[in-house]
Amino acid sequence: MESQISIPIKTALLLELAEFLEANGSNRDPVEAVSAAIDYWMENASWKPDALMPEIAARHAAGYIWMNVDVPVFLPHGTAIRMRYKDKNYFAMVEQDAIVYEGVSITPSALANKVAGGSRNAWRVLYIQKPGQSTWELADNMRRQIAKQLGL
Repeated sequence: MESQISIPIKTALLLELAEFLEANGSNRDPVEAVSAAIDYWMENASWKPDALMPEIAARHAAGYIWMNVDVPVFLPHGTAIRMRYKDKNYFAMVEQDAIVYEGVSITPSALANKVAGGSRNAWRVLYIQKPGQSTWELADNMRRQIAKQLGL
């Protein structure tokens, strides 16, 4: 028999997993599903570091780390940032480890506030297009996805 250890996870998360499995017609034991998820994560983390290990990817590549409490959103060098305001698009770029707008290094919050001329939540008004991607993603959606992956 293989030895086992217990890993604490939130009760609500385990119950959510059990409900998910049942709703999708699986009779898999949630403990077995957790083990499979860990295996999947280890198989994929090395080629998806932005999504699965943003804290590691950020240390090894040029880019801007946008922090929100415990959720690091890594924007690699070459990332485009867009904000639409009054029917006009405004663009900034990640250059090395800074966001640059009109030739000046700026934070996401300062960018959103400068474009709008007032207080704006940058997570909810800035869209991100990472290098090699053709689509734009709302910053808040990126943050939520990373938080979910980190179990936060």
